[in-house]
Amino acid sequence: MNRKIYIELIYLSTGDRGYKELLNYKITGDDKMRRRVIQIAESTQLISLPRKWALRYGIKKGEELEVEEQGNKLLVSSGHDAGGKKTVLDVRGQPKLKRRSICAAYLKGYDEIEILYSNPEYIQIIQSVLPEFTGYDIIKQEKNRCIIKQISKPTAEEFESVFNRLWLLLHDTLQTMIDGLVKKDFEQLKGIQFREVSINKFSNFCRRIVNKGGYSAAELNSSIYFILMSLEFLGDEYKDLSKYIIREKKFDKELVPILEKLNALYENVYKVFNSKNRQKAAENALLYDKLYEQVAEFGKRNKSDHILYHHVASIMKIIIQMQEATLLLTV
Repeated sequence: MNRKIYIELIYLSTGDRGYKELLNYKITGDDKMRRRVIQIAESTQLISLPRKWALRYGIKKGEELEVEEQGNKLLVSSGHDAGGKKTVLDVRGQPKLKRRSICAAYLKGYDEIEILYSNPEYIQIIQSVLPEFTGYDIIKQEKNRCIIKQISKPTAEEFESVFNRLWLLLHDTLQTMIDGLVKKDFEQLKGIQFREVSINKFSNFCRRIVNKGGYSAAELNSSIYFILMSLEFLGDEYKDLSKYIIREKKFDKELVPILEKLNALYENVYKVFNSKNRQKAAENALLYDKLYEQVAEFGKRNKSDHILYHHVASIMKIIIQMQEATLLLTV
């Protein structure tokens, strides 16, 4: 067995915010196993399945497996889930429980998480983040320990539907913000902040499916994962921008037409994703160039309000980075 593992790290950097988020890892070299080809009669050639893999996924005699050609590779997959993946999160001694600890375990595909904590009040934090993780619930709770388990199983068949709902929810979120700005209805802007749970929930669900190998286009997983994380970042920017405007009770009048063009650019990226049309992608690149100049001019006029400009510039950069990811899907 030739044990070589190469890990590809993918980061998303969004403007002045400067955070670099680990989006995904992809094992490109895995534990390679050499299997001898067996010739049956004149036309049939066979190779055996790795025993550990077959046992892990409950492969039985006579069962049908899906075989997908990927250049000089064959992807063999079963309809079974390995199931029963468990992990322990020990957060004792930490000043607070971070949502991302549970999120990481959920995204990685664990079906059961045991959480150890020193502060009994942690359970309230755990309960507050569970709505973002489809199918998870607390099945056991003690003073300094609880167990979260997947009680309803998300399926790969739901991926496309939830992914599309996430795209459309982000488009509707920015449009709702634009409508509120036009009417100067700050109460309407407050509603933007309550969409975060749904946005995170849809994004988490899809990323979990990808990480568990449930998305069929395996060679495109990195691009899909990047887009999913970008959509969640967009939701964060929309929430932060609406909170800032509500607090300041004012905004530059040029903000509305810029946000309208940003949402049009976003909608076009969504169309490219669905149609895989490279010509449409080229048109988006031209639209971005014009929008970039307009946003730069907006920043010059709002030198004293750098926070407003920061959010607008970050939204634009996230959307165009999504455009770059969709280009990989059109090749």
